[in-house]
Amino acid sequence: MESNEIKKALLDSYEILNDKKINDANFDKTIQGTIIDCKDPSIGRYLIRYQDSTIEAYSISPSVNYPKGNLVYISVPQGDMKNQKTILGTTKQLGTNYIEDLIQEDIFDTTKNLL
Repeated sequence: MESNEIKKALLDSYEILNDKKINDANFDKTIQGTIIDCKDPSIGRYLIRYQDSTIEAYSISPSVNYPKGNLVYISVPQGDMKNQKTILGTTKQLGTNYIEDLIQEDIFDTTKNLL
């Protein structure tokens, strides 16, 4: 084998090992889904359409209400869909301060003009 071929083979093997380490890492994953139904408002349990399946997730607070059809971000602990998932907020507003009638573009200056 020539020197360049050996270097390339080593780099390719490092890349394969690195990709495997990243794929095996237990990072939380954030996905986007659509609210289908609220199954239990007292604990904030919702059915959500994600890709071609239906999953169950819980709101950060039971006082936060997500209407049917809202697009939401969902946290999946360690990227494992078997774990209990948490709704982080809508794609328009995140967190427990979610207010359906407020839209960020309406309350913030999006022009970024400095006065």
